[in-house]
Amino acid sequence: LKIKVDDPLGASSLHFGPGIVGLIAVGFFAHPDLTAAQYGPWDKYPNRLHHSEEDFVGIFYQGNGTQLGFQILAGLIFTAWG
Repeated sequence: LKIKVDDPLGASSLHFGPGIVGLIAVGFFAHPDLTAAQYGPWDKYPNRLHHSEEDFVGIFYQGNGTQLGFQILAGLIFTAWG
């Protein structure tokens, strides 16, 4: 089955693979210092609803896998949408 897509340079396949790898890598390598810089220090905002620092850091930095799950979900949505 050949899908007729107007992509003479192959840009879709060139950008999809590395884009998905980069997207998933965040779920593994998101550093606590960088997530704190983005979302604010966790001790300063103690009333975050149902979230902890472990929800936002990568699993290689004692994350609980929530961020990795969100990254995989985003990749699936981008794949279905595009």
